[in-house]
Amino acid sequence: LINLEFNSFASLEAAAQPLKDLPSLSTLMLGSNKITAIEECKGRGGNTPPQGRPADAIVLPHLTTLQLQDNQLGRAYDSSGLKPAVRTATLIERIAPKLKHLRIIRNPPLEASFESDTSKLRMYFICRFPELATLNLSQIRKKEREASERFYLKWCRSVYLEAKGAAFLKQIPYYEEYLKRHGSINASSADPQNTAKLSSKLMKITLQCDETKKTKEKKLPGTMQVSKLKLLSRRLFRLDKQADITLRLTSKEDGHTMILDGDSLPLRQYPIASGDAIVVCSG
Repeated sequence: LINLEFNSFASLEAAAQPLKDLPSLSTLMLGSNKITAIEECKGRGGNTPPQGRPADAIVLPHLTTLQLQDNQLGRAYDSSGLKPAVRTATLIERIAPKLKHLRIIRNPPLEASFESDTSKLRMYFICRFPELATLNLSQIRKKEREASERFYLKWCRSVYLEAKGAAFLKQIPYYEEYLKRHGSINASSADPQNTAKLSSKLMKITLQCDETKKTKEKKLPGTMQVSKLKLLSRRLFRLDKQADITLRLTSKEDGHTMILDGDSLPLRQYPIASGDAIVVCSG
């Protein structure tokens, strides 16, 4: 494990240069820097890159955990389109082909992709990394991965089929693999309005206050931001206005727990389902 957080790195290449001779590195923490883009990292020595890569490209073959939260990923690209997400995913995959845990939360330019729909950004990254087990500290369950793969198929067809033709689709990473798994999916069914309706469905959640030991059952929409849920919890349990609120999700399905740490994110960004419990901690 190497922690390089809070070092004002402007690029991943600058941070990766000293690491090129550490082929066994498994965890790299680069949160809270000033990284604006993931570029083709190059350096002397290091590991042999895959076929088709520059001979001096840096590859970290055993890297399974990469943390890039609180940077400016995507700023170096045209933020009006999808390039920040596509380019970032492509180059992260080249540097760390066996990634299992990725954290990219709170990168505003990157989150502007997909018209600022962070749930679509999450699904896109899940599909670009088939071995990914967690994204932004949130566990990726089988049902979420399957739904993400279907979204990916629809999205690829809607974006590229008419513009570049069916032959181009075969060149898109994992498109053929997901097509064999799910079959052909009509791009028209990926209507953003339908997606919005689904994410707005109410979920029955049990809120448990760690301080007062009281519980409240509430029906919450998937579009509700974490910050709004904190305000609601503060009112429901009459907590001190100055106290910091932490929300800890516990899944009814498998008991998995996680912290809802993105105040600006909607609840649908996390694997929350009806019947789950959220513990409200103040301090």
